[in-house]
Order: sequence, then structure tokens, then C-alpha cells
Amino acid sequence: MKAINWAVALAMATGVGGCAIDEQGGAEPEASATEQAATTTDVWHGTWNGGSAQVSFWNGTGGGYLDVFENNAGQNRNAYLTFSRWSFDPNSLQCWSWTDWWGYTYSWCYYTKYSYAYGWGQIPTSDAQLTPGQARVHTTLPSTFGGYQCTIDYQNWIFECTSAAGGDVDVAWHKDGVYSTFHSGTDQQEYGPYSFKSQGTYRTTSARASGSLLGTAFDDAYGYFGDTKQTNVSKYVIQTPHP
Repeated sequence: MKAINWAVALAMATGVGGCAIDEQGGAEPEASATEQAATTTDVWHGTWNGGSAQVSFWNGTGGGYLDVFENNAGQNRNAYLTFSRWSFDPNSLQCWSWTDWWGYTYSWCYYTKYSYAYGWGQIPTSDAQLTPGQARVHTTLPSTFGGYQCTIDYQNWIFECTSAAGGDVDVAWHKDGVYSTFHSGTDQQEYGPYSFKSQGTYRTTSARASGSLLGTAFDDAYGYFGDTKQTNVSKYVIQTPHP
């Protein structure tokens, strides 16, 4: 239902990144279908309620993606952020030429210095304001934030990476009135012994966003708002033969 990276959300739900999804787990023994095997079902329950804002951008020398979202579990509200960013140094352009035996000259150019970054984690709730019509995130990534910032220099063969924590994010969204969508219902999937069921509602509204992500500025980029109210249940059925 919710258009976020569910691999990241599930990792947060299980403790990687600190997501505060309500969950219940454990083994639920069931009656054996045959005399030869005992059946055990592991069940995970989760809820996701809250707003989100996403943007993808390109500014001429780089691009990136940002997703800010919240989860309201009972009386608690938690805010999260995931991002990716890349850029090249326009002053690092290098060009070469080569002339073959017949006098034809070939030239090629490429940039030799790039920077990349990606990260995920929880941010202070006061640093993210999410509503259906406008949104703002203004935060400095905390020391607990996961991810890396890397600089690559192909000319001098330098590859350096540091923690994503400490970078600044400042982005504002506003509704542009181009489109909106609304989904309601149940999504159910089965893969062998594994099943997943999601039930609830999800609304999206188109938006434009401007700001900066770890030093990469952009303006009037395409984005959208989201609003999710759903419950999720996953089951894993294990059959263990009797000794």
C-alpha cells in the first residue's frame, strides 16, 4: 500500500534503524496435518499510520532521492528519513583524442571526480512537519543515522567514505494540484510457506519541492505527499518431520 522502500521499513521494524512499528511475534503451534510432520507458524503483526513526502531531483551536476515519513503508534510519533544522492565535479572534466592510421580523429571526455551518499534512519520528530498540502524537513543527521558519504577521484585513484551522520537536509514541499490518487483494500501475497497481507488506505498528492540534500541544491523538483493507514500481517509456516 505505502509507496516507500518496504525493505527499509521492515528492517526498521525489526530493530535496524529503530522504527517504532507495533509488532507482535512468536510461534503459534497448529494441529498437524499429517502424522509425519508438526506444523509451526511464525506470525508478525505491524501497523503504519502517518504522512510522508518524497522527491526525486536532477540539478545539472547531480541528482538524488529523499523520502521523509512518520509512524503514529498509539501515543507515540516517530519520524524517519531515507535518501540517496550523487554529483560530479564539473571542473574535473578530462578529454582525450586519438588519430588512427587513416587520419580519423576520435575524442572522448568524462568527469573524474564524483560524490555519492545514501542513508536511512530516525530523525527528531520536530525536524519533520508532514501535512497533505505542504511539508518541511530541516535536520542535521544524528550520530545514530546509518549510511555513507563517499568521494571518488578516478584520475588519482582516491576512494574515501565517511558516515552519513552530520549532513544537513533542508527541503520544503507544496501541493501543485496536478494529480491525486486514493487506494483502499487488501493486498495479499503468498510465496511457498510465506504469506503477507496488508489492509488499509493510501493517498498520494503531487507536489513540487526545493531545497538541499547534503550540500546538493535543487529547485522545483517533482515529488508527492503520501498518507497511510494500514495493518500488515506476515506468516511463515514451518513443517518439521517427527523424529
